[in-house]
Amino acid sequence: MSEHILQIVWPITDENYTRRQLIAEAEIDIDDEAEERGVIITGPPFWLIQPAAGVPGWTAYAPGSVLIARVPAEVAADYTAWRSRRDVNLGKVEAALSGGLTARDLNTAERRYVVEQLMDEGLDDRTIGLRLRWSDTPVKARNCVMRFRTHHQMPRTTTRPKALVAA
Repeated sequence: MSEHILQIVWPITDENYTRRQLIAEAEIDIDDEAEERGVIITGPPFWLIQPAAGVPGWTAYAPGSVLIARVPAEVAADYTAWRSRRDVNLGKVEAALSGGLTARDLNTAERRYVVEQLMDEGLDDRTIGLRLRWSDTPVKARNCVMRFRTHHQMPRTTTRPKALVAA
């Protein structure tokens, strides 16, 4: 017997479908859902139809119903869960480097990655703080970056701005 149960819920948007038709449509998604969650299916699903009002997270679909699949599963051996404070979303990093996101929009690992990238470009703490909109004044922005670097044991920028490097 499996120790884990993967539960997948679908809203029933058309009450004219039979239970068998709903299950046939939903079965197509089960493998993709399992892969996305990093689990391996170990047995057949158990199917339920319940009022949406009684299913946490699905009350917005009340007074309708939802189809629920409960599938025995095991965590895949090579699966590593996303750790929001440690993992870097490169899309967010690119957006921050291009000025689309502020420092507050990033998690700690992403902030560190962006600060390192900007330091590699030769930017000083004040410029980094202003570019990431860490604060509203240059002095506060510099202080925010300095505190961040100190807290995360990041060395002070040692490279000169590229504009000042002799050719």
